[in-house]
Order: sequence, then C-alpha cells, then structure tokens
Amino acid sequence: MILRERSTLFDSLNRQLNDHSGMRDMMRNILFQGSRYSYNLYNEALHLGSMFGYMKNCDGSVAVSNRIFEMWLYNLFLSEDELKDQRDKIWR
Repeated sequence: MILRERSTLFDSLNRQLNDHSGMRDMMRNILFQGSRYSYNLYNEALHLGSMFGYMKNCDGSVAVSNRIFEMWLYNLFLSEDELKDQRDKIWR
C-alpha cells in the first residue's frame, strides 16, 4: 500500500536520483547486478545516499537502507526499463 501512493519521501528520493546520477547508478547496480561497493563516505554518491538515509553500511559494504526503499527503487527501475524498451520498439 505504501509503495502505490505518492509521498513526499519518495518524491524526494526520486529528485535526488535525478540530480545525482552516481547515486542512481550505484543503487541500480546493487539491486540489479548484485554489485558490491565499499562503504566509504568520501565517495560523493555514497555520502549523499547515506546523508539522506537511502543507503547504509552493511559489514563494510553499501546497502539500500531498508526494504521499502529497495522495493520502491526496484519498481522505479523496472518501469523505466519497460518504457525504454517500448520506445526502442517504436523506433525500430
């Protein structure tokens, strides 16, 4: 239910992802590729994600801070991929 409704929290997360492509790429790679990143706050994308509460330190590696954000990000990235696939089909 929480994931289906718009909220200022998700609006803020979406805005931060659009403003900071490094944070977007990092979160996408963690969720879809299983990538591991060392938790180092001198990495600007990680610093921002941690400061806003979207990322956390999990045994020295970066992780999405909670299951709600994981699911919301997963749904966002999937819907973006679906739209991109549809656009690509139209232009072929």
